[in-house]
Amino acid sequence: MKDITINGMNIVLENKDTVGLPDLLKKGKEYLFKRVIDSTKTTYTLKLNCINATQLAYNYNYTIESKETFKRSGIVNLEPGFILALGSDFDDIEGTDFGIFEYFGKDSVFKYDIGIGVSAHKTRAFMFIHRVDTNLSRIKIQDCPMLIKEN
Repeated sequence: MKDITINGMNIVLENKDTVGLPDLLKKGKEYLFKRVIDSTKTTYTLKLNCINATQLAYNYNYTIESKETFKRSGIVNLEPGFILALGSDFDDIEGTDFGIFEYFGKDSVFKYDIGIGVSAHKTRAFMFIHRVDTNLSRIKIQDCPMLIKEN
């Protein structure tokens, strides 16, 4: 590929193909995604801050009966494959699939996958956490359900 340019929130390939960068989250603004599961008294919270068009800062935690059980923060990067196709996820609230932009990051113990998209006219997010040493098998913590944007 010889000619790649950026035009606003678009990547232009060879002066003819255009791919839009994610614009669901505005640069410098903090977003709160949350979900409470009454049956288990579990609250999931994900705060995202858009650093730029391809990076997000995150703070994730979940609590059971008001006691913090798991907490992580860091930076995740937009998955480059979004140029070819969006990812997808299932919205367990609406019962439908929807397109997502996926962001990935890791530390010495875990790999993080954050997905953001719109389902039923509402911005949704999810977070998967995998152990680094187990080739992406899920760790044995609470699986994070679909989270709903609060602000």
